[in-house]
Amino acid sequence: MPNPSRYEARDTLLDGSSVRIRAIRPDDKAALQEGMHRLSRDSAYFRFFRVKHELSAKELVHFTEVDFVRHVALVACVTEQGEEHLVGVGRYIVPASEPGLERAEIAFAVDDAHHGLGIATILLRHLA
Repeated sequence: MPNPSRYEARDTLLDGSSVRIRAIRPDDKAALQEGMHRLSRDSAYFRFFRVKHELSAKELVHFTEVDFVRHVALVACVTEQGEEHLVGVGRYIVPASEPGLERAEIAFAVDDAHHGLGIATILLRHLA
């Protein structure tokens, strides 16, 4: 069985460009924080149910150091002007308080500049 913490795949966005989907890594903390700064007020609210543009050190650990069993997170990366940028995150978390239930909480955040390209849909497909 492949190690989910090493998951990586390529997919195609609605505009025909390529996106790399991969497992989140602990070294993604800075890129995740930068992504938070790029979210509009609406996007931040839809993701966190409040306007939030900064993650604490504890939150960065929680969001990037996942177990890939009960907490799985994938990132979407695109290459622009020769550099790869993290532009989306999708994750699911199985609540510990509900053992044996087959459900999870799921969340997505996509840079506003990359909305409408199907990134969240692609992340969902890869999470499934």
